[in-house]
Amino acid sequence: MTDTFNSQNPDLALNLPERIALLSRHDESGAKQGSFTDYAVAGATLVELILQDRLETDADNPKKINVIDTSPTNDDYLDEALAFFERKGSGKSAQSLVSSLGGKTKILRLVAEGLVKRGILQAQKQSFLVFSWTNYPEADPRPETALKSHLADIMFGHQTPDARDCVVIALAKEVDLLKKNFDKLQLKEHKQRIKDIASGEVALTDSTIRAVRAIRTAVIVAATIPAVVASSSSG
Repeated sequence: MTDTFNSQNPDLALNLPERIALLSRHDESGAKQGSFTDYAVAGATLVELILQDRLETDADNPKKINVIDTSPTNDDYLDEALAFFERKGSGKSAQSLVSSLGGKTKILRLVAEGLVKRGILQAQKQSFLVFSWTNYPEADPRPETALKSHLADIMFGHQTPDARDCVVIALAKEVDLLKKNFDKLQLKEHKQRIKDIASGEVALTDSTIRAVRAIRTAVIVAATIPAVVASSSSG
């Protein structure tokens, strides 16, 4: 991982799934916010591994993903996700991989646990009757503050985004995390610019644009299916 929001403090560097994970947690309670954000984390994971040259989109069909390098990434979560994709095999659709990983709670939990180890989040056990879960409120607000400031400069200002910025904004937009983290009026006023950034046309190469679009579509489909099932069941 080479990019950071603060060149004076490399500890503030965040990979793509970490960025989505931070935006998806309420700062004080640590509860999830947004809609089906696990699928956005899964989609961000695919793109991160593509950018780290562990995965690639198929030359003939950009909606399919090939595993090209299984060497360690030096990140526990990314290594576990890469091993999961390797078990699935090359040539699977982005939609299939996003849906599969998005449902693997134990694997996705490693993202939050990694942020806990770095002192960015803290783990708080919760329980009700026979149910138990863990919330992850902020322990150190600086990384998320830096992330939000960085994204605001891109969406509402004139800063040029890089590949990871486009992916974060695209996925956060699809699962309602922009609305949870930024002023709604500013989002409305800069709607077209955000749309252009989310499409990847602002700063990405053609091959990366195809990958981002395929994975963005995969996230939308993966998040839509459980929503439709839940709606049908309640009806």
